[in-house]
Amino acid sequence: MTSRFERKTDRVKQVAAEATPKPQGTERRGAIPELPTLKYGPDANYGEFKKALSTFARREYGNLGKLIETLKYYVPEHIEFEEEDIAEAEDPHGFRKAVIMEEFKERTREMAKMKTQRPALFAVIWGQLSTESEERVRQTDNYVAEVESGDDPLALWLAIRETHIANTIGTGPLDRKTARKQYAGLKQGVNESVTMFKERTDEALAALAAVGADDVTPTDQAADFLDRLDPIRYADLMADLENNAVLNVGTYPKTLTEAYNVAARYKLSNKAEVQMSTSSGRSVFTTDTEKRRDTFKCRLCGEAGHAMAKCSWLEDAREVIKSKRAPNKDDKDDEKEEVAALTIGGHADYDHDGVVF
Repeated sequence: MTSRFERKTDRVKQVAAEATPKPQGTERRGAIPELPTLKYGPDANYGEFKKALSTFARREYGNLGKLIETLKYYVPEHIEFEEEDIAEAEDPHGFRKAVIMEEFKERTREMAKMKTQRPALFAVIWGQLSTESEERVRQTDNYVAEVESGDDPLALWLAIRETHIANTIGTGPLDRKTARKQYAGLKQGVNESVTMFKERTDEALAALAAVGADDVTPTDQAADFLDRLDPIRYADLMADLENNAVLNVGTYPKTLTEAYNVAARYKLSNKAEVQMSTSSGRSVFTTDTEKRRDTFKCRLCGEAGHAMAKCSWLEDAREVIKSKRAPNKDDKDDEKEEVAALTIGGHADYDHDGVVF
């Protein structure tokens, strides 16, 4: 027998599916094709999902969509006025009173509209949950009382945040261990912007807070953030900050925001702006000399990447010369001359300073 919750779940998914036309020839990842499906477990993507959902919700539902970021329903500003301002003596024709009354009506209409939009936003969010995510949300303490109704997107989002931000399994010590490990493992990618890295750091800190392990002080957050920046691009920045701290010059960033601002405004050196090769999984600066070394060929063996003077075939050449001559002094001198002739014959492999490339 189908439960009331299952019927409600099917209904909200149907509403979301009907609200957005299905594009032809594309595979649907969820009820809204442009949004990712929220995953739980090894392939968890809470950060990516939140960012995409927030943009979509703000665009489609206006101020109601702000709840993804603010974690509360938007409330329009109260209309403030003084009684004397609309008294007949101050407002004999009632113009001020009319304006204020219209502002009250507009505020009331906006609040009513947001309330009617709640089920639709709930449907959008629920429609993007994977099977694993649905099951995890159902295990929260408040899903029967608040989520099951299908008209409270804030309650649904808070349940998702509680269970997905740190990929929790509901066991305190293990959840805290996972969140700490996630935070400790943060490193800026070689092609990752400072802003994107800041967002990942924020998510990791939020995960710590969600499991009650938010004991990283603001100063430690700043130091951790700077220490985890890409060393290729920000080595000079770190050296400057550390030297200034030793010399008591300036102020070392005391918060994550300050650390981010310092890194975001820092002008990278020319060396750090050199095109980096990541084919080996690490950043390598490619110089003109290295490029030349990789392109020219040895004149002895014909292989690329080394000069004749360092060719492994030279030893074989010496053996051949020895086998053809008797071991007397003159022959040894001839041998040296022939080997030398082999090596200097490829003088094009040297630059004008005699440096081998």
